[in-house]
Order: sequence, then C-alpha cells, then structure tokens
Amino acid sequence: MLGFDVFYICLALAVTAAIYDGVTGKIPNFITYPAILAGLSGWWVAGGVYGIGGSLAGLAFAAFPFLLAFIFGGCGGGDVKIMAAVGALLGFPGILPVLAHALAVGALMAIFMLLLHGRLRLFWERNVARLMMLRFGVWNAQELTAWNKASTSGEVGLQEGTVTIRFGIALGVAMVWLLFPALPRIPGL
Repeated sequence: MLGFDVFYICLALAVTAAIYDGVTGKIPNFITYPAILAGLSGWWVAGGVYGIGGSLAGLAFAAFPFLLAFIFGGCGGGDVKIMAAVGALLGFPGILPVLAHALAVGALMAIFMLLLHGRLRLFWERNVARLMMLRFGVWNAQELTAWNKASTSGEVGLQEGTVTIRFGIALGVAMVWLLFPALPRIPGL
C-alpha cells in the first residue's frame, strides 16, 4: 500500500470523472492518463517491482471487463481508462471492492434507465430469458435462430435508439458509497 491514503485521490478522480461524464458524456484523457501514470509510478516508488506488479494487476483486473464491453460496443473508451486509472492507483486487491460496488451501481442505473425508457421487458425478452431458456435446454438451435430473426426485425417491439448509462457517474457514486462505513456493503469485500 502506498504511504498515503490513495482512496481519497481515487475519490476525487471518480467525482471529477462523474462530473465530466454527466455534463459532456465523455471522460477526458487529461483525467485518466495522468492518474494511470501516477498510480504506476507511485507504486513503483513505494514497492519497487512488487509494488508496480500490484498496480499493473489492479489496472488489468479493473479494465478487462470494460475493455471487453468496449470491444462489443457496450461502453466507451473513457470508461475503460477511468477504471484502469483507479485500478492502477488502488492496486490489487484494493480495486476489488471499488469494482464490485461500481458494477452494482452501474447495474442499478441500467435497470432504472430501462424502466424509464420502457425497455425493461424487451431487455428481459432479448437477453435474460433467452439465456435462461438456453441454459435449461428449452430451445433448440433452429427455434433460437427463428426467435433471433423475429426479435431483430421488430416483431417483438424493438424500439429505435439505445439506453446508455454513464459509468463515470456509477464509479463516482460507488466511491462515495464506500466512503461511508455505515452504508451496506457487498458481502465478502
């Protein structure tokens, strides 16, 4: 661990990113890249090879799920970079509670946005129910292919546009959540 409480630096970083993300819809590079560099160099100074190893592990662990989402069009590049920055600053395993709580806040925000836009049932039909039915072998491949064609052609009420969340805001809320020990936590973290 670094000689100072890096959580408060991450809190300031997350709140700044949340404000930018909320106002502009983007998390700028001038916030993320210096934070990544500060995390890696701080851990190098504090712990040498082991310190930078923990910082790189935190960076990779935090950024990987968002990198996958970015590749498949589920989030923006700023989301990947802000999580990489917080991971580099907190190191591994320090990133685990932040990542878990940020993902929980992001999931709640996504559910709220789906409800707000009247798309929760469609999301359920197109994703969750299909996965559950596949898991239990309800559909065979031929039925699934026909259902996919129907769902993408608009026959199940597919609306135009997408529902997005600002993950910078989710991270900021999660960091504030973790600041108060009286608030409930995700078990095991």
